[in-house]
Amino acid sequence: DYQKQCLAVRDGGCVWRGCDMPASKCDAHHLRFRSEGGQTAIENMALLCPTHHRRLHNMGAHLWMGDTASDWYIVQDHTNRLIDQWSNPPPRKPPDRQQPDRHTPDRHTPDRQESGPPQEPASRAQETLFSG
Repeated sequence: DYQKQCLAVRDGGCVWRGCDMPASKCDAHHLRFRSEGGQTAIENMALLCPTHHRRLHNMGAHLWMGDTASDWYIVQDHTNRLIDQWSNPPPRKPPDRQQPDRHTPDRHTPDRQESGPPQEPASRAQETLFSG
């Protein structure tokens, strides 16, 4: 869905500190719960892998985004006490699937010319026949 694609671009994957779960395996978590009036909107959502999504709910805590989508805070629900905070680097651009793998030589690189099958050198007899 469109919102999940937008979150994948913004978050890059699970936003939990140190987690490298890709966006395709993450849940869209409401920062402000719908039961508390939170909207299902990109600015009110973050990607969490299933493990960290469950952990956050089991902790009885909320995840809050800071001034940017790189700054994150975990706050205890009933005390509003800050439990943890971190900054994630911006997500890396996913590899372009059109680009050849750097470790595998590509047969069709622009600087390599396709010349057809290898040519055998002319034999002396052929050279003599055609030269005179």
